[in-house]
Amino acid sequence: MDHYAFTLVNGVFEDKVRTDPNNRKPPTLIRQPQLGLKSYFDGTSNPCDKNIPQPWDRLRDYVDVLNRESNEGAKYKVIFVLRHGYSLHNYIEKGVKKVNEAGEEVKNDWRKGLKFAYQKEVSLEALRGAGCEIPRVLEDHLREGDPNAAARVSLYDAALLPKEIALQIRGSEVTNNDAEGLGEQWLRWVAEDEFPLPGAIYTSPLRRCLETTKKVYGPVFAANPKKHKFQPIIMENLREKGNGDACNYRSTTKYILDKYPNYMPEPDFTESDEYEYQIQRAENGEPTESDEELEERMRKVLKDIFDDDKTSVVSLTTHSFSIGALTKVLGNARILDEGDITAFLVKAVPL
Repeated sequence: MDHYAFTLVNGVFEDKVRTDPNNRKPPTLIRQPQLGLKSYFDGTSNPCDKNIPQPWDRLRDYVDVLNRESNEGAKYKVIFVLRHGYSLHNYIEKGVKKVNEAGEEVKNDWRKGLKFAYQKEVSLEALRGAGCEIPRVLEDHLREGDPNAAARVSLYDAALLPKEIALQIRGSEVTNNDAEGLGEQWLRWVAEDEFPLPGAIYTSPLRRCLETTKKVYGPVFAANPKKHKFQPIIMENLREKGNGDACNYRSTTKYILDKYPNYMPEPDFTESDEYEYQIQRAENGEPTESDEELEERMRKVLKDIFDDDKTSVVSLTTHSFSIGALTKVLGNARILDEGDITAFLVKAVPL
């Protein structure tokens, strides 16, 4: 049972979205200047202080007032939501679907027939047989520059693709959505627009999120060492929807902390991936974690943050399905492109 009712505070951020022509997924949020923060906002009965010149300073003051003067025990937080950057599995899945161009039915036939999504490794030959184009620059990367190396792709806990490769293979699909670019944007946001640095950063334990968090927030925290310490919290429940795909299993805690020593696992974070045993592929190829179960997991993420985190600004680095479920819990389902970010003002009322 929920301990809070979660809602978005309206009238603070302005959304613009791109809709899916096939209506198979929630609208995609389009990044706006100031992340859509309105210059003046009155999302509740408490108006913002219009004597404060910077919009983000006004928002910080506004949230402090809301938390201090709430008469129903409500808590308020600004939550940045960040989707991981462009990963190897993103390209492979889109590559196959792009060649087929026949929608969901062919996608399901491909998954049931080839089944490489459930394998830790897959050969380039199998990918090409499924219709996935492998550009030379990507093949060289996968072979690590050795033309005689085994032509296999590791999909287990899928990694980010290097920016220069992602830019080449995505072509016209690229906007400004990559982890390094967003890291540079954060430096400008803090220096020029006085964006608040998150008081706490929570990240999925999957490699693509751990690395995205480092690329996005590492530079701006290093440039502002007196404001906050860069110590992301690894949260198991922020991982992607459980469906048995190899890309959605995580590495061991030892591997993670060897590679990301500044990160801090949440309490009871296990050494090995228990999901690898709990989430198995169903015989019909459908995900074993339902939409309702994923939404409940996102409610728990929010509950834990509002229970345990005393800061008024936090950030979550997670995945597309998780973002869709999280925003549905907040009352307005949305998703993000790879490597993009949005912001919400969230109200949590104890039940």
